[in-house]
Amino acid sequence: MLCSSSISSSSSTLLSTRLLSIFRVNFILGESIAIVLALVGAKPTKEGTGRVVRFDLIPLDELKRPRIDVLASLSGIFRDSFANIVDLLDDMFERCSVLDETVDMNFIKKHALELAKDGVERPAARLFSNPPGDYGSMVNEVVGSGDWSDESSLGETWKGRNNFSYGRNEGTDGGISGTARPDVLDLLLKTTDRIVQEIDSVEYGLTDIQGMFYKM
Repeated sequence: MLCSSSISSSSSTLLSTRLLSIFRVNFILGESIAIVLALVGAKPTKEGTGRVVRFDLIPLDELKRPRIDVLASLSGIFRDSFANIVDLLDDMFERCSVLDETVDMNFIKKHALELAKDGVERPAARLFSNPPGDYGSMVNEVVGSGDWSDESSLGETWKGRNNFSYGRNEGTDGGISGTARPDVLDLLLKTTDRIVQEIDSVEYGLTDIQGMFYKM
């Protein structure tokens, strides 16, 4: 797991990095969310009842390293079960993309500005999943049937099923419904340098899990 200390010590290798973080957190304790917050440089803010109401961005003079850009792949179950967290994360990315910070210290802002120059709508969109009300990338089914030619065709299957952007600024029903943004996802994936996935047990690895193809 990447944490604040490991990010600080290796920030020189992450300066121009965007990471793909895979959200399958229904069976773990929120570690994937913590990883994203640590990379971006944010912390949860709670109201009096203890409910998290906002992810506040840590000032750079306190963070002492650049903000790392993150592209998040959400499972359909996470998307629907934790819509409030999806909204809070989307709000965090939007605010981060317009901070009064230099682009060499804020790579969310740097990449959002580059996407905006290309005419991309919602350049701060970072939360992607399956079509609204649908689940799964179908990669596992394609692998199981043998109906694929090479790794690139599997990648196209995954992209075709995961190009819907979610969050507070998406959809027409209070931000619940996603918006298809294949152009944004494609541009983000082209500049992704690392993939992070939190596994909920040390008892097994990727090759031990049935149906793991659709998560990769």
